[in-house]
Amino acid sequence: MRVVEHTAAQVVTYMAEGTVVSVPTLTDGRGLRDVPLEERWLHPRTSARRPWHGTELIQIFPTGRAYSLWVVRRPDRSLVGWYVNLEDPHVLGERTISTRDHVLDVWVPAETGEPEWKDEDELEAAIVQGRVTAEQAAEIRAEGERVWRERPWPTGWEAWAPPAEWVTPELPESWDA
Repeated sequence: MRVVEHTAAQVVTYMAEGTVVSVPTLTDGRGLRDVPLEERWLHPRTSARRPWHGTELIQIFPTGRAYSLWVVRRPDRSLVGWYVNLEDPHVLGERTISTRDHVLDVWVPAETGEPEWKDEDELEAAIVQGRVTAEQAAEIRAEGERVWRERPWPTGWEAWAPPAEWVTPELPESWDA
């Protein structure tokens, strides 16, 4: 992704459709959702390079918060909606933003602007399989509820377009380090 804005309050990035990204996979090559939910966190994982397809993203990483907010658009720049990815607060490196996904998310369709929980069943399975504790799950949901009440969408970035001369960035040599 490309950094579009970096202020004390947030980092804003852009990822074009077709960008090759690092995605978590099972070590046997299957996708995470290729196994039953009851087994989702019981198999060893690795990372693989895959192209991002179907949408482009403007991602907003608020400083000190346990979520990122994604403006999800089709390649023609029409708005699909907003995705609130609940995750650890962000740690900025020289060329990285590190975090850890919290499983539960919030989806806000553009048509309604009304938030919906996403992956509640996965959070319950993560508790059963020891990925998170019940106390951590309660904290994750509480952060989602805070964002839900704050409603930081629309973001003001919905109509932003990348400069025409931008090329799709490549993962660095040490992408999997």
